[in-house]
Amino acid sequence: MRFFINFFTLFCFALVIAEAATYQVDRAHSQVTFQLRHLLFSHVKGTFSSFDGNYTIDQNRLKDLEGTADVATISTGNPKRDKYLISSEFFDTAKYPKMKLHLLYVKDHEAITELTIKNRTEQVPLRITLSPGTPKPHLKLEGEISRKEFGLTWGKAVETGGIVVGDKIKIEIDLR
Repeated sequence: MRFFINFFTLFCFALVIAEAATYQVDRAHSQVTFQLRHLLFSHVKGTFSSFDGNYTIDQNRLKDLEGTADVATISTGNPKRDKYLISSEFFDTAKYPKMKLHLLYVKDHEAITELTIKNRTEQVPLRITLSPGTPKPHLKLEGEISRKEFGLTWGKAVETGGIVVGDKIKIEIDLR
């Protein structure tokens, strides 16, 4: 009986001091996507096909996150629009080829991050969903940014009084 108690105590202690694990993002099973309003009534969805990063989970909580996305790999399903988006009039990928995301801290179920686009850095809160998985946990981050805060200010008006492209961009980062 004493052996069982000692073994159980040691097992529980090992669970408490379990080390944090850092995971490299698996691009084949991950996505970086966005959606924004277009022409008042429809939405444009898009992805970045080249991105990299890592995240650390400790005791089932997000502890660290670093990531980049190659802006020139943007795809909205419209090659003409994509060409414009990477031009000097919008993202200017020749000068600013990458977006960067860095975790500052976690509060409740929200990651407070720093997002850098076109050399402008803003704090962005992102909702966290963390699910156990094999061989690594599934981390999903969702939030919204203002494109104007990052210098993405193109906003041609339409006759009805709105603008062609909305300011708010929903982002979803789905990592495995």
